[in-house]
Amino acid sequence: MKTYKVLVYDIVTKWHNEQGLLHREGGLPAIEWADGDKSWYINGEEVTEAEAIAHCKPKAKELTMQELSALLGYEVKIIK
Repeated sequence: MKTYKVLVYDIVTKWHNEQGLLHREGGLPAIEWADGDKSWYINGEEVTEAEAIAHCKPKAKELTMQELSALLGYEVKIIK
């Protein structure tokens, strides 16, 4: 489970990770201003919204046919 420290002020809300760095998962902004402006951070590094969203998407995993068969629980064949 992720733990965040959330600081809420009159004009801004900020999310920090356990190391105290600006950070928020799920493609959500780490800083939200009362006027609607938003900033995205991953482990203290400012990123674009698109980068934040891409960061939370599962990465493609390469598997051999044997590994895939083991995961699925049945034999897999390639057909052409």
